Amino acid sequence: MAGNPGLTWTSDTLSIGFAQAKGKAAAYLSRTTDYYSLRSMASAKTKAPWTDRSGNARGGLFSTYKVEVNADNSVYQIDLYHRVNYGFWLEVRWNGKWGIINKTIESEGPKFFAMANQVMANMFGGS
Repeated sequence: MAGNPGLTWTSDTLSIGFAQAKGKAAAYLSRTTDYYSLRSMASAKTKAPWTDRSGNARGGLFSTYKVEVNADNSVYQIDLYHRVNYGFWLEVRWNGKWGIINKTIESEGPKFFAMANQVMANMFGGS
């Protein structure tokens, strides 16, 4: 008999894994962004330093998130904002004494990035 006897089996799971990784990463990061959008809104409403008179200012704190995944880059964005017309003044008047937006971003932002990094580390290895 000519040639090498036996069975040769080739399976390329690495390429398949890399091809699926971007979609999985985008899905996990999208869920992380959604979670931190809701968490930031809840935190802002809970920790707002003003005393409610009508409940409109606290009830008017909202967040939204946007996820755009493209071949070249991806965007994961959280917007935290007031829906009452005087919300701006709560943030800037009296040197920001009554502001909650920046305080929430400073508190929740690092936690969001830590979780996003942990998600990527769990997917691709590392710490």
